[in-house]
Amino acid sequence: MGDFERRNQRAIDGLNQRGGRMLSLVDLLDAGTVGLDLAAELAQAAGRGGSFLTAAGPGGVGKTTLMGAVLAFLPPGTEIVTVEGPRTLAGLAGGPPDPPQCAVVHEIGAGSYYGYLWGPAVAAYLDLARAAGRSIASNLHAETYDRAAGQLTGPPLGVSVEALGGVDLLAFMARVGPKRRVTSVWQAAGGAHEMTWRWSPGDDAFERVGPAGREDDLRRFGDFLERAWRDGCREMESLRRRALDQLFAPAGDGP
Repeated sequence: MGDFERRNQRAIDGLNQRGGRMLSLVDLLDAGTVGLDLAAELAQAAGRGGSFLTAAGPGGVGKTTLMGAVLAFLPPGTEIVTVEGPRTLAGLAGGPPDPPQCAVVHEIGAGSYYGYLWGPAVAAYLDLARAAGRSIASNLHAETYDRAAGQLTGPPLGVSVEALGGVDLLAFMARVGPKRRVTSVWQAAGGAHEMTWRWSPGDDAFERVGPAGREDDLRRFGDFLERAWRDGCREMESLRRRALDQLFAPAGDGP
């Protein structure tokens, strides 16, 4: 793994709020936070260069952990840029970047914390999801899609409906007792979003309720994750290296 990938890994590690190592999608499979087919869909969204948001109501549910785990499946050669504030956003304006970039905001939330974004700058940030060569990844406090959409498009954020529709995937989480679960996933569809996955608390199962994407591609991501899970490949850097060698082959370390 070259310097380019190591810089990206440091950016993902910078999301860590829990101490220890960042958890991977395989760790989340172990914990039951996601199911295998759902994990494949999340990884595929990042792997095709899509933008995504993770969301939960209270803190400590794992939305930042999920975001970091999915970021490990960015296409090779994509640079992670941490948005520290409006000044960083201004530097991202212009034509398509070389290399492609994923602009990461640690949280869409008020406060003077590193990597947080609030106010009118959030609208400019979500506009990046529609820009050539760019994607975004962030999280916010919202338990449902309606609450997330209302928070983003209402004051003081003022995100346009068109910009919100440019986000490829939104994943919502909840904590029920000791369990942390992805409770629903919403995919972009015709400028809006539709639910494609939901969690059933009665049988603790994940159910597809909407159309799948490219099934051959989903199968490829699912097979990769199943093999990594079976082989005990949990540490994020090892999983990323394995993805570069197998899932994205032929792949390089980027610029």
